[in-house]
Amino acid sequence: MAINYDEVIAELRAMESRLAEELEQVQEAIPAMIILRNRAHAEREAAKEKVPQMNISGIGRFAGMGATKAIPLMLSSATRAHTTREIYDALRAQGWTSNAAKPLGAISATLAQLEDAGIVVRVGEGWKLVPAKVSLNPSSFSSEPEQPSAQ
Repeated sequence: MAINYDEVIAELRAMESRLAEELEQVQEAIPAMIILRNRAHAEREAAKEKVPQMNISGIGRFAGMGATKAIPLMLSSATRAHTTREIYDALRAQGWTSNAAKPLGAISATLAQLEDAGIVVRVGEGWKLVPAKVSLNPSSFSSEPEQPSAQ
């Protein structure tokens, strides 16, 4: 039986094309799966923190506070980076309100301004407070010895 090389080559090229399409689908699915995994992890962490979901106007840690002040205050007690949505939800749960038509957009814009000011930094899909810089410059230390307090 004679082998028709042209047919075999055509079949191999068709198989190569199908495999290339499948590989492309797999490569497109990986980033989406990473996002879903990270979102599920963030939801589990948020559930552990048990942030209350009630919002009573005028009552709460962030009631009457602007986003520029509330966001760094909220992030100062955070142990991990929080997404814009998580920040918004945590602020709202603790009394923050906004007159903006799109309050989540206001939070996003404020985060960008705080980043420009060097107050927050983007970490992956989330935000963290920039750690305070500690000066180790000896000239910043007092040359006067501490006096023991009289008791």
